[in-house]
Amino acid sequence: MAQALGAAERFSVNIPGEDQLEVAKAFSGQLGVRGTARFIHGNWRRIHDTEVPVLSGSRVSFVCAVAHVHDWATHHIIIGTVLDVHFASTTSRSLVYADGAYHAVG
Repeated sequence: MAQALGAAERFSVNIPGEDQLEVAKAFSGQLGVRGTARFIHGNWRRIHDTEVPVLSGSRVSFVCAVAHVHDWATHHIIIGTVLDVHFASTTSRSLVYADGAYHAVG
C-alpha cells in the first residue's frame, strides 16, 4: 500500500460495523483477495468528488492525506492528516480485531 500512496495522495480509514465482517476479512487477507479486488466486498462510495473510497455503512470513516511513511521491518507505517470525518447513522456496533478474533464493541 505504501508504494501506491505518494506524498500528496489521500486515503480513508474505515471502522466497520459488526455486520461488515466479510469486508474486514477481505482487507486483512483472510479471504485470499489482494489489491483492488478487495473492493468487491462491501459497498464503497466516493465523497466530495474525490477518488477516495469510503465504506458505506461503516461506523465512521476518516479521509486522510499522507503525512509520513515509515518503514519498519517488513511493514510500512502510514501516518495521515485527517481531512474529513464521516459518521454513519447506524445502530450497528463497531467491529474490532483483538486476541485473534473479531469482536463487536460499543
